[in-house]
Amino acid sequence: MVALGSDQAPGNNCHNIINEMKLTALFNKIRYGNPEVMPAWRVLRMATIEGARAIGLGHEIGSLEVGKRADFLLLNLRTPTMMPLFVEPMRNMAPNLVYSARGDEVATVVVDGQVVYEGGRFRRVDEAEVSDRAQRLAGPIGPAAAAEFHRIDGTNARFMREERL
Repeated sequence: MVALGSDQAPGNNCHNIINEMKLTALFNKIRYGNPEVMPAWRVLRMATIEGARAIGLGHEIGSLEVGKRADFLLLNLRTPTMMPLFVEPMRNMAPNLVYSARGDEVATVVVDGQVVYEGGRFRRVDEAEVSDRAQRLAGPIGPAAAAEFHRIDGTNARFMREERL
């Protein structure tokens, strides 16, 4: 079993599992020099069914089945990134999602049968309040890391000193 997930702490700060699926597919194709390695359907499965199994919740989530939680999302298939859509003789919904989607195609998110996101808005949280709190909590991180940041003197520190960043 191979799963795909992202907590973004050490990641690329994209906070987007769709982007992670794309990178997984593309980097494997590059690594192995084979365009058929890591097809879109496999990467999608890694981010859903296999991801749920990897964290020990495959019996509860990861696929739509009787007896599992109703966790799913609905995509707007009429966005430019999801088009054209073919269903016969081939299907391209998974490749469109993995290679072209950006995340704004997500129209609705349902968690445990409850709609939590719809129409571009979260329904159960105050987005402004969450953003403000996150920024407030992040405030002390920079000053606390300053000495180590300058001691390491990495690329960002050098570029900042040179006014290139």
